[in-house]
Amino acid sequence: AFDPNIPEEGPSAPPPGWLDDVHGYQGHKGGEDDNPLYPPPPAYNPQPELNRNTLVPNVRVPTVSEDVARDALLKFVESKWRYSSKPARNLTFKELKPITVYRYRLETYTETRTSAWQFEPYNGQVVDGPQYGVSPPPWDIPVSLPQRYTDMVEKVRVPHSSFVKLCHKCNGCGRTRCNNCHGRGQKRCTFCHGHGRSRNKRCTSCHGRGRKR
Repeated sequence: AFDPNIPEEGPSAPPPGWLDDVHGYQGHKGGEDDNPLYPPPPAYNPQPELNRNTLVPNVRVPTVSEDVARDALLKFVESKWRYSSKPARNLTFKELKPITVYRYRLETYTETRTSAWQFEPYNGQVVDGPQYGVSPPPWDIPVSLPQRYTDMVEKVRVPHSSFVKLCHKCNGCGRTRCNNCHGRGQKRCTFCHGHGRSRNKRCTSCHGRGRKR
């Protein structure tokens, strides 16, 4: 039977003002569309520049013959399917001058933090709320350090930020109205469209009742 006292399911997100403000997290809604929090910049302590000439090692480059240079050039041409190898084979070397080339790769990594509310059923467990102290700022919460240059996502509960609130999806009733049967406990059979018969035969899906639970 239809029970009008059972409310419809509420929105997945609570209405504005439903949650209390947490010190240090005001205006930070959290979620995918919110701007992440980047770490504060370190203190700027300028250091004197070192003599760059002392940092360059003295490397002796071996002499390359014309045959070795031509083979290297031909291998490079073969790796490019649009290039012709004829100019490389007929090329005349006037001078082979060894030079030192330094190749380096710059890798950087950073950390960002975001905050978002999470909901769980309250079954009488201990609630770490503001009565136990003030929540620390986002960058004062300790986390485990991941391996450098690796992606890692870690979820940490903010201390003293938990609250017990009336459920915003069921309004505290503990249950919501079914969206398929609208709280009536039955819905029309989709096989026979509520007629109880299909092609002059008794519907095997609803057994002739025209409705299904």
